[in-house]
Amino acid sequence: MKLINYTKTTVVIIALLAFKTIIAQQTGSIKGTVTLDNKPVLGANIYLKSNTSIGVTTNFDGTYALETLPVGEQTIAFAYIGADVIYKKIIIKTGEIIALDTNLISNISLQEVVVSVPGSKLQKDLVVNVEKQQLADINSSTSNTLAESITNLNGVSQNSTGNSIGKPVIRGLTSNRVVTYAQGTRIENQQWGGEHGLGVSSTGVKSVEVIKGPASLLYGSDAIGGVLYFVEEDFTEKPVEGIVETGFFSNTSTSQNRAGVKTKTGGFRFNFYGGFTSAGDYTLPDDVQLDGDRVFNTRFDEKSIKASIGLKKEKITSKLTYSFLNNFFGIPDNPENTPFTNDNSRSFLLPFQDVTQHNLALENSFKLGKAKVNVILGYAENDRQEFNEVDTEPDLHLNLDVYSYNVRVSDLLKTSSKFDLTFGAQGLFQNNENRGTVFLIPDGTSNENGVFGLFNFKATENLKFQSGLRFDSKTITAESVEIDGVTNFADFDETYNTLNYSLGAKYDVNDFSFRFNIASGFRAPNVSELLSNGEHGGIGRIEVGDQNLTSESATQFDFAINYQNNGLKIIVNPFLNIINDYIFITPTGERGERNLPIFAYLQDDATLYGGEFNLNYQPYQLSKLSFQTGIALTFGEDSNNNPLPLIPPVNFNSRLSYDFNIGKSLKLNSGYIQVLNSLEQNRVTQEELPNDAYTLVNLGFSATYNSFQFNFTVKNLFDTVYTDHLSLLKTFIDGFVIPNPGRDIVMNLKYNF
Repeated sequence: MKLINYTKTTVVIIALLAFKTIIAQQTGSIKGTVTLDNKPVLGANIYLKSNTSIGVTTNFDGTYALETLPVGEQTIAFAYIGADVIYKKIIIKTGEIIALDTNLISNISLQEVVVSVPGSKLQKDLVVNVEKQQLADINSSTSNTLAESITNLNGVSQNSTGNSIGKPVIRGLTSNRVVTYAQGTRIENQQWGGEHGLGVSSTGVKSVEVIKGPASLLYGSDAIGGVLYFVEEDFTEKPVEGIVETGFFSNTSTSQNRAGVKTKTGGFRFNFYGGFTSAGDYTLPDDVQLDGDRVFNTRFDEKSIKASIGLKKEKITSKLTYSFLNNFFGIPDNPENTPFTNDNSRSFLLPFQDVTQHNLALENSFKLGKAKVNVILGYAENDRQEFNEVDTEPDLHLNLDVYSYNVRVSDLLKTSSKFDLTFGAQGLFQNNENRGTVFLIPDGTSNENGVFGLFNFKATENLKFQSGLRFDSKTITAESVEIDGVTNFADFDETYNTLNYSLGAKYDVNDFSFRFNIASGFRAPNVSELLSNGEHGGIGRIEVGDQNLTSESATQFDFAINYQNNGLKIIVNPFLNIINDYIFITPTGERGERNLPIFAYLQDDATLYGGEFNLNYQPYQLSKLSFQTGIALTFGEDSNNNPLPLIPPVNFNSRLSYDFNIGKSLKLNSGYIQVLNSLEQNRVTQEELPNDAYTLVNLGFSATYNSFQFNFTVKNLFDTVYTDHLSLLKTFIDGFVIPNPGRDIVMNLKYNF
């Protein structure tokens, strides 16, 4: 019996071995090395396109072996995050081992070229962390303002006044602490005012780059909060191309329209864009039971034009850009003492603001030996009028003229692959003039000049260092003003000087990148903080400055860890920003004319800390599916551990997207669902209200038909009643807490030619 069992077992083993041999003879295999930009890469995916379960990943040296592939013609996919997927067709023969090496090419759309740094480098090569986003990727066509669009970037919020006015907040800092660049020049638009908007339209803008904190010395020491750098649309190499776009927002009955055309002739390139937006008062959620379903006089209009002409020769490149932006903003100060209405009119009612911005910039780039020289000259005019009593003569009328220059010389050590030196000079002259009957600040000038140097050292392929120095000098002058025989503003003449530094390092190992930066920053007090003495009608209070204020000085520590492999990207970015002599405005508890509250500017040391966490995942087996989530934490305290005003609460922003790509001439492209969570904010100052937690859900999809593109979005899908903690409107009128808008259905149609 034992012999029979042994014989049966032997037969089974022989049969299994024979079956395995037969199967092996019906399959083949491939092996080889995968490189990224000609360098071996760990974690690249190699799989059978028709059956993604048959796949492997590369080893540390980029090698792989994929066995038991079915015989016949097969398509092999080679995929790695940050690179375009490559497909190769091969013939698998029985028992054959095919050598198949593949070099993947970095996808520049994923490793964005950063324009705001010398040499326009890739993001992955920078020591300083710069976030870049295309406007098309952050829902610019479904946002009321450009400031609203960029709040989709983690760590960026906005101080908003209804749907019309938005002022970016980076890690709890805003106004003059966040420097904005457009057309290569610094935007100045009386940004000290909380209800003074961004001053830039999305018309003719391609993307935005964000530097958080004072890490970059290239754009002025004022940027202790960060830099927003808006990149213009490229010129075309085609004879002509263009776009026509229209959108509708149901909540405000907004009509949003844009058009643009690009062309070239000879060595010249031309871009021309125009836009017009008209919006009514915004509608509250249905569950809000008040005297009306709309917020009174939150209507607004926007008109914009941008024109560029470029010339590129062998030794010089020139570009001239002009932009025009006009905004009408209603101020929700209802004479019936209620901020709510049922009126759906678009006609402008008192009070309102009329703000016009002109920007002209001439940029020339040329080579001087082996060095690159970039020179930008700019002129800007900002004309701000506030009408309170009659609509024919403004009460407050501020006119600001700005002349600026920006000179940068880079690639001075281009002969060495390890060293790079950039130096430059920047300056601007501002002239502020009152033309109205109400004075908030006096007539005056501001003259700023700065020089900087930035040194880069590439120790190895994986280790880079950067250091920089910058010296700035700022002089503010103002003329005394007498009103009704009383001196409201005294003569003022003060100069502020400072020297700042930055140090940074970046180290790459396997799938990780580590960045560490320490930088100092300085911000001289602005004219409003120093010299305000009057009614600020846009926000309904009297503001009083202090001529004895000193400059703010900041030191920020920024550490970033980046992990990227196999469709997964994680970024952890904690920060600490220590600001000495932080300037803030606070109520005095007193009342002035018209019973308006009096606010005064004070100083105290402050500390801001927190960080951002970002996760992006796109599984290679489900390449049409992607998931992104971000968490932003910012905390701010004064020297007594009391909270700083208007610090954003902890925010979560998650988005699940799917690329349908269904259809031919009529094609469903993609869809997404977005969930925004804002936690409660109880760490507030005495004049602030705590804010409840809330959750918003947005969804949308896009489709195309030939050259037409259609976007459909629902914002605040469940009509949630909520109030953004940074809303300047929520306590604009005493006795009322004004919620944010309810559900908004947005439809956008775009035609490309």
